[in-house]
Amino acid sequence: MDFDDRQWRAGEKLETAAPGPEALYGLQKTFALEERPIPLLYEIPGTLSRELGNSVFGEHESAVIGPHEHRRLLFEGDTLFNGYFQYHISGGVGAEITFTYFEKFTKGRDEVRRDDYQNGEIGDHGQKDTIIADGSDLLYEPFWYRTMRFLQVEIHTNEEALVFHRPRYLAPGYPLEPGSYIRSGAPWVEPVYAMCVRTLQACMTDAYMDCPFWEQMQYPMDTRLQALFTYACSQDTALARKALSDFHDSMLPMGLIQGHAPANPKQVISTFSLHYIFMLLEYYKRTGDAGLLKQYRSDVDAILEYYDRHMGAQGLVENLGYWDFVDWQESWHDTQGRPGAAACGPSTILNLMYGKALLDGAEIYENTGRPGTAEEYRERQKHITDRIQALCWDEDRNMYREGPSYPEFTQHAQSWAVLNGMISGREAAELLRRTFEEPDVLQCGFSTCFELFRACERAGCYELTYSRMEQWIRLLEEHCTTCPETPVDSRSECHGWSALPIYELLHVIAGVRRETGHPETVVVWPHMEGLLSDLEGEIATEYGRIGFCYTYADGQIHGEISLPGGMNGTWIGTDGNSRELKPGKNVI
Repeated sequence: MDFDDRQWRAGEKLETAAPGPEALYGLQKTFALEERPIPLLYEIPGTLSRELGNSVFGEHESAVIGPHEHRRLLFEGDTLFNGYFQYHISGGVGAEITFTYFEKFTKGRDEVRRDDYQNGEIGDHGQKDTIIADGSDLLYEPFWYRTMRFLQVEIHTNEEALVFHRPRYLAPGYPLEPGSYIRSGAPWVEPVYAMCVRTLQACMTDAYMDCPFWEQMQYPMDTRLQALFTYACSQDTALARKALSDFHDSMLPMGLIQGHAPANPKQVISTFSLHYIFMLLEYYKRTGDAGLLKQYRSDVDAILEYYDRHMGAQGLVENLGYWDFVDWQESWHDTQGRPGAAACGPSTILNLMYGKALLDGAEIYENTGRPGTAEEYRERQKHITDRIQALCWDEDRNMYREGPSYPEFTQHAQSWAVLNGMISGREAAELLRRTFEEPDVLQCGFSTCFELFRACERAGCYELTYSRMEQWIRLLEEHCTTCPETPVDSRSECHGWSALPIYELLHVIAGVRRETGHPETVVVWPHMEGLLSDLEGEIATEYGRIGFCYTYADGQIHGEISLPGGMNGTWIGTDGNSRELKPGKNVI
């Protein structure tokens, strides 16, 4: 009430929000108002109470920093989080105060645990705000939220003492209600799941974000995975629908969507347009919303036509332009995550990603009444896979090379080959097994494990993924509270695409899936063999909660599945046989 705003410039009227006579001529408002498609964000108040090292505050709510004094305060949050920080400062005219927000303590290549403040350092991964006190009773709040797990405050006073009050904040976020849960006698299940849910929540505001600390961008590849994790742990589909709208609105004349949207400046990541197609079909499979597919199916055709225009002399797409990112694979460091083969000709990975997008595009067109286009896409996909088989299969290694004459082998290429139906059954399982065992095969990072896991599941060798799940379990030992961008030496400590165990635990290991295009239908096919002996939990749905409780012994799963009213389903056992599930308790 006592703020002096007399020096503020008066607002100017630009235009009325309500449409006027110009609407009769099709003229649109510059600043159009639309109904908000997602719920309002929350803001939860909090206080930083945990100090590391020598305590400055102790049990008090403020601390006095004397004249010509230098104090360093170090705070730790309960977990990594976003906050609009509020700093109450009194007196101390001319004092310099620096706030450094950071996600972890670091040393070398993950040589210390994330919270090891005694042996680690901030390094170059901190973000700083600096203010100069004017001697008044000041409340300072940065314009934008800051992300932290740790906060360092350095205070240099001059002639006058300064009173620094305990930091407070408002934590903003999207009101996700993660109603699903999972429990097991295995001690890692609950903490890994909780770590992943925290990761997802920290990457959700008015849009999905790759990471809250750095870019804060909504990338199609990241967002597609985050949407799948959201479907698993909650009923929410609104933020995914908004993201699809954002990507649709970013379509460029040459036929690709932008690499992040909404954003400025323009960026094009050619492979991310394929992830947009994957996300469209996955949204339909979760919601059954054929109307949205009809609205956006022309985007699918534009993207696939862009790829088709880049067909080279060998009958494979190449020279796609822009940034054809696949994974932060260390061997591709110099090409910024781009497969090395793409620099000198066709890439097996890129072609098989395109092939899978053609298959998904066919499903999209088939589900919206365009079977002719669907058939065309399937023929184009077969052409791609036939050329890959003829040019890239290596008889000596029994594996697909990463290009017709490029002697590199990757888990990525073999996974996409399985997902394209080029190899199946025992042969597919043996192919994937070799990718885990042969040391020169490039491994999938957190961002591309989804396709690797889906390929193993499809080939009937899902147990291969258990060794990879150890990477997430080790994060607990490293005292992570959220999932980093990459398994080791990560820049970002909270990256939405890394929350994959949400999907695996609920949809594959517990086996409860709603991906048929009919939300009332569930397929339950657990994969506990060799990993867990017991599992229980619930899956949140708009019909109510699906409950499950299993024990696994001697090759058999025993337990029960409870479906809410209005739902039906199918149980698939370890022997592959199926039975009908009805509302209420179903004993297995």
